[in-house]
Amino acid sequence: MRISLDRTEVDIRPGRAARVTVELHNTGDSADMVSLSIDVPGSAWVMTSQPVTRVSRAETVFVIAEVQVGHDVAAGVHDAVLWARSASDPGRSVATRLRLTVDPVPGVRLVLSPSVLDTRSESSTTGTVTNTGNTPLSVSLGTRDPAGQVRCEISPSTLTLPVGGSAEVALAVSVPRRTIGSTTRRLIGVDVSATSPTGEITTEEYVTVRHRPVLARGAARWLFSALGLGAALIAAFALWSSGGAEPSKTPAPGFIVGGVESAPTGSVNGVVVATSDRAGVPRVTIEGLRDAGDGTLTSYGRVASDAEGAFTFDDLPGGTYRLAFSAIGFDDIVGDPFVVVPGTDLELDDAFVEGQPGSVTMALTVEDPAVLGPGGLVTVDAVSVTDRDDVTSLSVEPDSEGRVTVRLDDLTSPSVQRVTVSAAGHTARVVDVVVGAGADVTAPDLIVTAEAGAITGRVIDTAAVPLGGVTVRATSGPVVFTTTTDAVTGTYEMAGLRAARTYVVQFSAEGYALQTLAVDVGAGETVNEVNGTLIGSSGSLAGTVTTSDGTPIGSARVTVRGVDTVTTTATLTSVAASGGPGSYRVSGLPVPGSYTVTVTADGFRPRTEAVTFVVASADTVLDVELVPSTASLTGTVSLDGAAVGGAVVRLDDGSETRSVVSASSPAGAYTFTGLVPGSYTLSASVEGGGEFIRLVRVSAGDALDVDLSLETGAPG
Repeated sequence: MRISLDRTEVDIRPGRAARVTVELHNTGDSADMVSLSIDVPGSAWVMTSQPVTRVSRAETVFVIAEVQVGHDVAAGVHDAVLWARSASDPGRSVATRLRLTVDPVPGVRLVLSPSVLDTRSESSTTGTVTNTGNTPLSVSLGTRDPAGQVRCEISPSTLTLPVGGSAEVALAVSVPRRTIGSTTRRLIGVDVSATSPTGEITTEEYVTVRHRPVLARGAARWLFSALGLGAALIAAFALWSSGGAEPSKTPAPGFIVGGVESAPTGSVNGVVVATSDRAGVPRVTIEGLRDAGDGTLTSYGRVASDAEGAFTFDDLPGGTYRLAFSAIGFDDIVGDPFVVVPGTDLELDDAFVEGQPGSVTMALTVEDPAVLGPGGLVTVDAVSVTDRDDVTSLSVEPDSEGRVTVRLDDLTSPSVQRVTVSAAGHTARVVDVVVGAGADVTAPDLIVTAEAGAITGRVIDTAAVPLGGVTVRATSGPVVFTTTTDAVTGTYEMAGLRAARTYVVQFSAEGYALQTLAVDVGAGETVNEVNGTLIGSSGSLAGTVTTSDGTPIGSARVTVRGVDTVTTTATLTSVAASGGPGSYRVSGLPVPGSYTVTVTADGFRPRTEAVTFVVASADTVLDVELVPSTASLTGTVSLDGAAVGGAVVRLDDGSETRSVVSASSPAGAYTFTGLVPGSYTLSASVEGGGEFIRLVRVSAGDALDVDLSLETGAPG
């Protein structure tokens, strides 16, 4: 197996896929099933239209692979290894280098607990600041109180966080002690500003402070009433004692006698809720507008709603008011007028705010687009979980690979949209997507899996006797199903297989050679007569593949071919339990039998040997030396008899021209490697020195040394 890429340098962003075209060429003597994976510091994965790709003998297949990395992969340049592994023989694999340039994606999160503080004067809470991106951050924290009634201090106010790092912070709040009044909700904002190598990002969280008085307003009224009654009795007694010389006086409304003035203000409480789901809306700015009596409205102050949407306007002088509501993602509204009576608490009806339309974008992949047929559609339905009559539906046609991106617009918000994706021959997928007020949401990619399939068959031996207890294993990437054959009939059945996929089916039993088949299972398809014939008694072949000087050759392909058997493996590239570099082992060869052993490796000439087994035995040793299939050409360029650097040396085979520049140290040296046997035109030129041309012929394994002499002013 050989592997190559259309590009070896890829710019990638965490959370987004980068596409590369992988060329797989099967150099073996039988079809193979190949899966792709990637190694990189951190989490990374490769997605293809099929978990394994079938590559027939001598076939070249181009696979579109989507490479993705997680946010734990630090921004910068990483050397990755892309692997192509045989599903039938995990020991047979090839790899190629891939350089990933990971874009910086900074991210920061603050979590406060508890987020609601109940206090008369002082309280505190703690929080955790986490670097959720892939770049280091310098973090600054600050607080703000829209009403200007709360003093806040956060410590520490600056942090330095590495990738994935977190730190604890403490928030202390204090409010002025109030002797009389009602509980007031204050919404405190905590602003987080993080500086990364790519710029600044911000986020915010909120803490609700429930400011409680020492004495509730109702208790204060009762106390004032009692004092007023006492004062009235004293005044009446004084008047009676004076003989009624002075007329009696009636206290004005809103005041009590005895020189004690009643509370000249009132308060207003309410809750802001969303029209769509009737849920409280936090962080709404509520502005109090007082009617001046001439038709104009004057701003009296602003408050913000807490996490449940509740708000309080305290200490309002008597008069007529209206409230204006505004929040990100909602339409601004102004409520109906109401009257504040001094000394009273007014509970307003819920204020309903309308969310601006939202949208959901999601990328869909249909696992088996062939089932849909030409013009086949994928249907996407979105229903609000709180309003079943609020339905958005569309149908789209995926591309030839089953991919399509859909966008659902004009969705009611805020809401939870239950999105159902369905396609012919596939199992419907249902996901819930939270759509904030006026938000454009990008949902996670969704794969619509094909309906389950099944495989049935029978296993016999070479005498056509049914074999019971044979282990049948079906593998497709990470998906594995296992069953055993019936003890009497030798039959088996595997149901509930994920489709559409290509499965590698293996039959194994003690005393018999392993048999492997490749089976394509379509959506909802039952593939019958996937039968196995196991061969009892076997031999094995082992050895080492080296160069003529004894250097081990790793990843060489060893193919053992018999009358009814073809087995392919690869030599080891490093030390393992089964042997050292360049070693191989092929077992389960039926005996007696005669076999041809063909060894191939990139850059070397193939070699074939014959082996005969008479009876089952331990390993038969066959060591193989390979001769290089290419040649090399070196030499020195001289000008007027002196070696010269900077000369341009060209090598032309009639269809392609390769060129190098002679070195300055050692002076005049040049080299061409990997030359295919044949005839070449070799030339050299240097400014002011003319040109030298020569015809050379190379054979496999040659290491030619050709010097090129130039003369000043010579025509060449």
